[in-house]
Amino acid sequence: MKKKIILFFIIFCVATIITSPNFVPSHGLDSYYNIFLGYEDTAVWFLQKGRLFSALMFWIYSLVNLPFDSMGFLSAFGVNICLSASILIIYDFLEKKTENNFVKLSILILSFTLFYMPLMIEVIMFDEAMIMGLGILMAVLAAKYISLGELKRYLLASLFMIISVASYQGMACFLIPILLLFEASKIENNDKSDILNILKKLFIAFVIYGIAFVTDLVFIKIVAGIFGEATSSVGNVNLIKNVYYIFTYLIPTSLKQFFGYISPKIYYLFVMIMFIFGVIGIIQNKSKTINILLLIGVLLSSILMPFVPNIVMNSDENYIAARTILSVAILPSVIGLLMLIKFNVNFKFSIYIICTISLIIMLFYSYLIYKNTRIDLERYRQDTVYLSQLQSEISIYEQKEKVKIKYIYYAYDTDSAYHYDTGYENGANIRVMAEGWALKAAVNDYAKKDYDIVLEQMSEDDYNKYFKNKNYDVFDKKQLHFDGNKLYLLIY
Repeated sequence: MKKKIILFFIIFCVATIITSPNFVPSHGLDSYYNIFLGYEDTAVWFLQKGRLFSALMFWIYSLVNLPFDSMGFLSAFGVNICLSASILIIYDFLEKKTENNFVKLSILILSFTLFYMPLMIEVIMFDEAMIMGLGILMAVLAAKYISLGELKRYLLASLFMIISVASYQGMACFLIPILLLFEASKIENNDKSDILNILKKLFIAFVIYGIAFVTDLVFIKIVAGIFGEATSSVGNVNLIKNVYYIFTYLIPTSLKQFFGYISPKIYYLFVMIMFIFGVIGIIQNKSKTINILLLIGVLLSSILMPFVPNIVMNSDENYIAARTILSVAILPSVIGLLMLIKFNVNFKFSIYIICTISLIIMLFYSYLIYKNTRIDLERYRQDTVYLSQLQSEISIYEQKEKVKIKYIYYAYDTDSAYHYDTGYENGANIRVMAEGWALKAAVNDYAKKDYDIVLEQMSEDDYNKYFKNKNYDVFDKKQLHFDGNKLYLLIY
C-alpha cells in the first residue's frame, strides 16, 4: 500500500506540473456563462442535461458562496486527483504481467498518456473538469470490476458506470478499450476458451453500458417533466441515417478536432510505430488469432465508442467536441499497452526502444498540455484587456453624458478573427468577442452591471450607418458609437 501511495503522489505531481497554468484564476468562455447564470441556474442547466454530479457541485458552491475565481483551482486539483487514480488502477492491474522493470516503466508511461493526451486539454479548462475526471475514474473502475467477474462485481460495475454517465456522458467511451487491456493481461492459454471469455465480458460490458445510458435518459425525462422542458424521442430517430452521419461526418470531423492540437503527421507516426511493433509481436507469437482479435478490438473500440450515444440522437442534434471523443486520441497508448502485456515482443533491444518511444510520446503530450494551458491564460489576459478598455470607454461616456448604457448592439468588422494569433486554432484560444453569448456574459460579469446585450448582430442599416467597410486589428475608440442609452459596438 505504501508503494501505491508514493506512486500516486509521483503521478499527481507530474500531472500538476504539466497542468500548472490551469491553477491560476482565469475564466474560459463557458466559465463566463456560468458566472452570468449563477451557481443555482447553472446547476439546473446541468440537471436538464443529465449531468447530476456537475449540478450537485454547483449547488454546493451556491450553498458555501464559493468565490468564482476559486472554481478553476478546485477543478484543476480535482481532475488531477481523479486521473492520477485512474492511471494507478490501470498500472496496478497490468504491471503484474511482467517482471521486467523497463516494461513496467513503459506500462506506467503509456497508462499516463491514456489520459494526459492532447484532447484532455479541453476537459481541464472547464469549471466542472473534476466531475469529468470522476466520470473517467468510474469508467476505469467499471472496466476493472467487469474484468474481475462475479455477480456482485458486475453490480458494482453497473453503479460505477451510472455514476460515470451521470458525470459526463462522453467519459463512457473509455470502458471497452480499457476492459480489453485488462482482459488481455489475464490471458494464459490463448485458446478458444479465452476468446469466449472475452466475448462474454464484452457482452456484459455493453449491457452495463446500456443500463447506464438508459438510467441517465430516464433521469433526463424526469427532470424535463419537472421543469416542463421537451426532450427528443428515441423512437423518432432514423438509425440508418444516423449511422451514415457518424461515419461520413462525425468521425472525420472529430479527427480534425484532434489535429487542432497536434500535427496529423506526428499522430499518425506514433500510431504507425506502435502498430508496427504490435504486428511484429503478433508474427513472433504463436497465438496469432486471439492477438489479432485484440488488436482489432482496441482499434475499433477506441475509435467508435465515442459515437455510440450518437446513434440514438437525431443527426441534426449530434454534437462533437474534443471532450466527447477522448478515446479517439489514445491509439498510440492503447496499442503500446496491448503489445507490452500480451504480444511479448522480444527481438533485440525492443524493450528499450519501446520504453524510449513511450517516453517521447509522454513528453510531447505533456508539452502540448502545458503550452495550451499557457495559451488559455494568455487568451484570458487579452480578453480582460479588451473588456477593461470597453468598460473604461463606457464609464467615461456615462459620466460625461449622465446616462446609463442599457443596450449594446454588436457586429464584426470585415476581417474579425475567431482565435487570437498567440496559439493554435482550438478551444484554448477562442476570443471572448467571437461568441455573442460569451461576450454578453463577460461584459456583465466584468462591469458588474445588468446590460441587455442583444445576441443577434446589429441591423444591417445600423452597421452600414456606423461601420460599413471598417476594419481594425487592435482596439480603437472608433469601434464604439454611443447613442443615448445604446452602444453600437464593432468587434475587430
